[in-house]
Amino acid sequence: MIKKKANIKIYFLPWLIAISFLIRLVTAYFYSDVDLYSSNANEWNILLQNLIKYKSYSFYIFNNQPIPSAYMPPIYPLFLYLIVIVTSFEATNLLYTIIFIQIILSTYSVYLFYQLNQNFFSNKLSLINSTIFSIIPLNVYACGQISSINLQIVFSLLFLKLLLLLVDKEKLTNIIFFSVVSGLLILSRGEFILIFIIIILFSMYNKKIKLINLAKIILIVSLVISPYLIRNYVHFNQFFLVKSFGFNLWKGNNELSSVQGYENYENYKFKKLKFKINNLKKNKYYEINKDNIFLNEAKNNLTDDSLRYFNLFLKKI
Repeated sequence: MIKKKANIKIYFLPWLIAISFLIRLVTAYFYSDVDLYSSNANEWNILLQNLIKYKSYSFYIFNNQPIPSAYMPPIYPLFLYLIVIVTSFEATNLLYTIIFIQIILSTYSVYLFYQLNQNFFSNKLSLINSTIFSIIPLNVYACGQISSINLQIVFSLLFLKLLLLLVDKEKLTNIIFFSVVSGLLILSRGEFILIFIIIILFSMYNKKIKLINLAKIILIVSLVISPYLIRNYVHFNQFFLVKSFGFNLWKGNNELSSVQGYENYENYKFKKLKFKINNLKKNKYYEINKDNIFLNEAKNNLTDDSLRYFNLFLKKI
């Protein structure tokens, strides 16, 4: 029986990895982004273009001058820019290379998910769970898109894997790897810092990790994220990771919001909001001031029709 179970692991897991890779490859072939620099480029494309052209992490360009960006977390654009530097590819070949690397990362996430499952379930159930995970549409489709989703999934799974290793054995290598991945995850998804703080507080309360090692983790994470925090302080005289809270709050709490939110502020129903944004000063504080407008608008919406937005919030949950 033990030998049979071992064979299931030996033969099925490689097939699962291989099929996961092929599914992603085929999906990307038919449904991937087709142009890095099209007029319909999303935020990531624009940030990458400006990194290449101006060597500046910027989204808006006013009077041919790049404005330091504070809207999007920096890891994914820097990941794209690193591929540009290493490969020196142009346009189409660059896009294909990015997509192929994302397919590799997404396939690796299936193996990471399997490893995590083994900490809690039998080998058979771990394989079943990993099979389901491998064919989740968003997980498959995102490989062919210029999107940070794949990177966030891999970092999140690595974070959980390294957390379990750290709790099991608090050796220095586990501390360093866990801390570095935590820092990168914070820089790829600003909201993750709340999860990180909760886990640190939980570890302190339950004494899962020694206080001295928690101090080391906080120090290393601080070192990882500090260059970006310092950069923001130099440009904006504030320490922060991203400035998109107001816009994200408004997306979920405006007149046209559904459970999925609504983000097109250029809709005719938002004339006053658009007027305020159009009249903002075009300086380095543009993104911060723009986000503050969205924040104030969201607060007003929540105050004026709190019952509607509370019901919408319950539906989201």
